[in-house]
Amino acid sequence: MRKIEIFFVLFIIVCLLFSQVFLVGARSDRSYNDLVGAFMDLEDDYPEYVSHESVGLTVEGRNIWMFKIGNPSGERVLFDGAIHGWENVGSEVLYLYARWLLSSGEEVADEILGGTYTLLIPALNIDSYNDTRKNSHGVDLNRNFASGWERSGSDNPSSEYYHGPSPLSEPESQALIGVFEEYSPMFYCNLHEGGIYYAGSTYGNITYYVEIVDKVNDFAEDHDIHPYYYQGEFRGGGLSISDAADMGIMSFIIELHDPHVPDNIETDVFPRFFAIAVVLGQEAYLESIDDVPPVTTSFYDGLWHNSSFVIPLSAQDGQSGVKDTYYRINGGLIRSVKSSGQPRITVEGSKNVLEFWSIDYRGNEESHTMITGIRMDKTPPTVELISDLANLYLNPDGEITILVNVIDSISGIENVTFSFAEESLSHWVYLPMQYNSTAGLYQASISPRSELTLNFEIEAFDKAGNKQIENNNTIPEYPKYIIFIIFIIMSVITVRIRNKVKS
Repeated sequence: MRKIEIFFVLFIIVCLLFSQVFLVGARSDRSYNDLVGAFMDLEDDYPEYVSHESVGLTVEGRNIWMFKIGNPSGERVLFDGAIHGWENVGSEVLYLYARWLLSSGEEVADEILGGTYTLLIPALNIDSYNDTRKNSHGVDLNRNFASGWERSGSDNPSSEYYHGPSPLSEPESQALIGVFEEYSPMFYCNLHEGGIYYAGSTYGNITYYVEIVDKVNDFAEDHDIHPYYYQGEFRGGGLSISDAADMGIMSFIIELHDPHVPDNIETDVFPRFFAIAVVLGQEAYLESIDDVPPVTTSFYDGLWHNSSFVIPLSAQDGQSGVKDTYYRINGGLIRSVKSSGQPRITVEGSKNVLEFWSIDYRGNEESHTMITGIRMDKTPPTVELISDLANLYLNPDGEITILVNVIDSISGIENVTFSFAEESLSHWVYLPMQYNSTAGLYQASISPRSELTLNFEIEAFDKAGNKQIENNNTIPEYPKYIIFIIFIIMSVITVRIRNKVKS
């Protein structure tokens, strides 16, 4: 019996030792407060490089701390850990990375430190840190983000994957979105432990993902690191990387290790993460040395327009990318394309002015460009008939001259047409009217007509294409039988006058 008891005790001791090895490899037993204390010690040791701020509060009112390391003017790279409370390996890995950046003295560390702004949120789900997966509301935070929320996780509150009552319902999720919006990082990495791979988001730039993966593999090979397997781009709903990528941030989810495998965080897990972190830091550094401003092109056609119109602006920046394009119309308020849309010309005249420029994500501002003489005319010409058409029969045998006063004080007159048709005819005759500079009028001539009346129309176009029509008058014509009667009467009068003179 004694041998059995000894064997049983030894068996229990071995199991406990194995369990401790397993547990040490699977997670850290350090409390969140101790972890934050270690980060604070780094800030005390390197105050010129490290600062921190609270980016929000948890459900239970705890500060969500973010540590900021490096150059505030540099491009930003954001990492977070423990979005699932019990996955604290990422929190420890972030501390190791911060310590390496600040204390290693390696050339690549100094390069990243001097040119990149590294943002570290050691833990997002602080209330459940080193304890449970979900937050204090029982929500899986990485199923609570807006992109694809309706198809994410579960709507059953008892599920470990409960996505919450609505998108971004949780203060921790809202805090992370606030960081995305305020800092606009170039890269974002969301750390987990549930495998040994990393992935991007289908909302991101797939071509750039391929470039990053190739650089990670090259770096790992040069430094004798076994890299993580890249699994492609996730389409998962409710993920933080989906919201980030949808906002233009290149985003990765990294499964740091398989919790069933007894890895050592510092010697086994950290190097594989390190390969990714350094490559992203170097990419951000290269973007941070961007000193070339964007180039903005306008697409104004130089023509007159007869209604309010948009002048499209398109900006290009081959390095850090265009942050926004700004403009001012006629010296008014400064507006941006992102918030106000493309510039729209609404004021009539030929003296509209558009000023525009763009700024990239490194703050490089393009020289301002001015377009002057932008032209818009919404008002049609005025047409005034000058000829006394009622008296045109007084010269029935000669040409009839039509005189019209056409005025357009904005864009000017393009052309004027006089068209007419006798009542019995089905077709119209169209005559271009010529400008008489002496009289300052437009004129056209027609031959005598045989009908009593003419239907007519005067059509005037300005240079913007506005049209004015005058057609509510008729020209009385003196018919040939009236002319014949007048001729007889005049002949009789002439004969009588002659006879009277002879007598």
